[in-house]
Amino acid sequence: MNGGRIINLILLIIGIGILIFFLSTVDLISVKEGIETAGPNILFVLIVLLLINISIKAYRWIILVRKTTNTSIRFGFSFLSIFAGVSSGSLLPGRNEATKPLLLKYHYKLPFSKTMPTAFMEKAFDFIALIVLFLIALAYIPGKSTLSVYFLPVIIVGILLVLGFLIFPKHLSKIGILIIDKLPLPRKHKKILTSFSKIFFATFDILKGRSAITLFVLSFISMLSEALRIFYLFLAFGMAVSFTTASVAFTGSLIAGILTLIPGGIGVTETSASLLLASLTSYEISSITPLVLIDRVIVYYLVVAVGSLVAIFHKRLLR
Repeated sequence: MNGGRIINLILLIIGIGILIFFLSTVDLISVKEGIETAGPNILFVLIVLLLINISIKAYRWIILVRKTTNTSIRFGFSFLSIFAGVSSGSLLPGRNEATKPLLLKYHYKLPFSKTMPTAFMEKAFDFIALIVLFLIALAYIPGKSTLSVYFLPVIIVGILLVLGFLIFPKHLSKIGILIIDKLPLPRKHKKILTSFSKIFFATFDILKGRSAITLFVLSFISMLSEALRIFYLFLAFGMAVSFTTASVAFTGSLIAGILTLIPGGIGVTETSASLLLASLTSYEISSITPLVLIDRVIVYYLVVAVGSLVAIFHKRLLR
């Protein structure tokens, strides 16, 4: 079996696995109630905001791939890859979007040694933008700065790790090679790991100056568009929630989801978003939870379902 068929089989298994996992975990009755409650007009706006967010991420993915591999990918390919990436992140711990490098390998013959660090870089920019928005929004909520105490250790460690990869890739590469050299492995395996480590960290060294700023701005705009979606949703139901409150709830729930390492942050994201909104507003959690569920139906359930189909039928959809 050649490499293309193996990758196609892996994508097929991932896609089917995601679909099974999705259907076995989603509360279809609650989803139906959420859709009926929102109505067509609100759902239309939420979907438009979602597509804007996906488009921003797709454009960012095009830039990242071009900068790290000197390969230009089509916008349509990048757009559907984002769906596929989110869907694999719902199944694999740590929101691992492994399908994107797999799709690049199959359709553009790009090596994993270059596309895996590219995917990691994308997550790094997401994390930085997430933390920046969280801290800015939190600063504009009077008397609620104590919330940052719970997230501060994670924020500090996360920022240091991300900055380490972006600013000191050469130093980390040397450390990685030293660690590999000490591992009790055959010389052949050490050589492969050393080669991968060099390429991995060299990829991070490519992004500097204007490119890094552009990618951060796109990541930050992407985060803002997500917070805007939550802000609109509550406004549409006549609930006075400020944009900063929506931003804190969105970013805080994402951080909570990342901390648990639960695939897709299922359960944790919804619960933490509801608790944060209840603590920052005068509304009861019973009136907040249905709206949080409506948002998750659009930005998670819908995207995962589409992404699983992209992984399964990628040969037809991405050709």
